[in-house]
Amino acid sequence: MVRLCDMHPSVTAAYAAAVVGIGMFIQNPVLQFLSLAGALSFIIASGSASRRHILPVAGIAAAVAFLNPLISHRGSTVLLYVNGNPCTLEALAWGANSGIMIAAVLFWTFSFSKILTVEKVICLAGGLSPRIAAVISSAFRHIPLFGRYYSEISSLRKACVASDSDLSPAGRIRDSAAAFSATVGLALETGIDAADSMDARGWGAPGRRSFSRFTFTRRDTAVLIFIAAAAGIEIAAGASGFLGFDFYPSLCFSGGGPAAAAAYALFALLSFFPAANEAAWRIFWKKRKTPRETDVERRLREQWKE
Repeated sequence: MVRLCDMHPSVTAAYAAAVVGIGMFIQNPVLQFLSLAGALSFIIASGSASRRHILPVAGIAAAVAFLNPLISHRGSTVLLYVNGNPCTLEALAWGANSGIMIAAVLFWTFSFSKILTVEKVICLAGGLSPRIAAVISSAFRHIPLFGRYYSEISSLRKACVASDSDLSPAGRIRDSAAAFSATVGLALETGIDAADSMDARGWGAPGRRSFSRFTFTRRDTAVLIFIAAAAGIEIAAGASGFLGFDFYPSLCFSGGGPAAAAAYALFALLSFFPAANEAAWRIFWKKRKTPRETDVERRLREQWKE
């Protein structure tokens, strides 16, 4: 059994686009709930679930659900009046649906941030345009360097002018601006040196190819076909009205029938696909566990919890 993180980056990116896009653009409570359940199950199965990740997202979803009736007063079923404004059941349902959608997107984004590493993003960008991949790689490299340069220059300036430093707010602003200016100059010089080094090594010369350790296998082809087929069917079902749901003026399923049930089942299979793979992989390796494999699992679990 192979996990989603061990597949080709294009498969992971296609799955992320499919499950997040369907959950965002098809406003159906059943799809939103399945997407949220799939994201939570994947986080739990991968061992990265923690209170500091789940509780803030749950708070955001609850705030969206309960604030929407106070802002929007549409709907025919009035629950109560606040300052003379009606709070309707339809507005509460719309807010709950939006909150669940936001929570699902945030949980999926958190999961994919652990899977789609910098190396995989550069691999995907390099297939489209080597120049874009070079820009992304340089950005990931120079952004933390910029912060380190600023800290070093700021510390040096404080050490050199500690005796006659101006502690007023205006003086601190001038010191920070001077340190920032020096940092920008140092970053530009570092970028020029990197560009000269790349040019000397033959970057951009005809016939050169970028290296990637990821290979596209038959397994990746099968999974990509499944993702494309499932996403296509869900989009077609949503466009045809089988997954329609009306919040205003009253709650009503405008779709339904066997076609909608099949679409729900297919989206459930799509949403729980990474969690099922992750759980099967962990069960498989626990049965064949050796002391060396135990250390590997421990390191992977600690990496996921960071």
